[in-house]
Amino acid sequence: MATATYLTGGTPTASGYLQGTYSLVALCKPCLKSIPARAVACAAWFVYDWALSLDHEVEYIWKRKWSFAKSLYIIIRVSAFLILAAEVVLDVFLENLSSSYVLREWTLASMTAAIVFETDIVLQFRVWIMFQKSRRVLFTNLALYFVNIVATVICFMLFLDGGPFEPAPSYIQGACYGFRTKALGATLAVPLCYEVYLTLFAVYKLVSDYRLNSHIRGSSLMSTLVRDSVVYFVLIVIVMVLNIIFWDATAVTPGASSVK
Repeated sequence: MATATYLTGGTPTASGYLQGTYSLVALCKPCLKSIPARAVACAAWFVYDWALSLDHEVEYIWKRKWSFAKSLYIIIRVSAFLILAAEVVLDVFLENLSSSYVLREWTLASMTAAIVFETDIVLQFRVWIMFQKSRRVLFTNLALYFVNIVATVICFMLFLDGGPFEPAPSYIQGACYGFRTKALGATLAVPLCYEVYLTLFAVYKLVSDYRLNSHIRGSSLMSTLVRDSVVYFVLIVIVMVLNIIFWDATAVTPGASSVK
């Protein structure tokens, strides 16, 4: 399980940066008014992060034997790259005609949801490693993980239909746009609760590790992993809260180009 240790102890996963990038770039909308520009900015940030950790990735992932952890790492890297590449191609190089806009939105939304659930598996790896590979922790988190998926799907189906019709704002007239009910944003509350649960686990381990090592000189590798994990978990929770806020604040999604 050496690969799993390197996986959980390495840099934040690509999908974590993917979620954070979209929310942070969304805060800069006055500076990046063009949707294609925001797509390029997200892709550039992803490639930059990948380049920073590429040497460690080659040494600790690609040069080692195949395992579940290695497969999961590669799946997340590839899926994050595919969704960003698709976003750039669709927004920059292709015309977002009304006939294909709905398919585009559903495709990107499905890919993003898959990445979120993939990231949760990695977060469970981190918690499992932090608690000395406890089977009790592993099976408990796995059970809650599947409950999280089922509850999210149920909420999505309940909130998918309904809601009053929203007239298109004047600033997006003549472009592709999509409507969505604000209640659908409540679907994100279930994954948020699961992320908070994992965050509390990491915080508990951080406090316990600090008490244990308070009389030991220096810091262990596990202490570094725990501190990094706590920061990472907190950032993910913040990003998910921002996603819920943004979803509630924007009932209409403008497209990237005019309809001809």
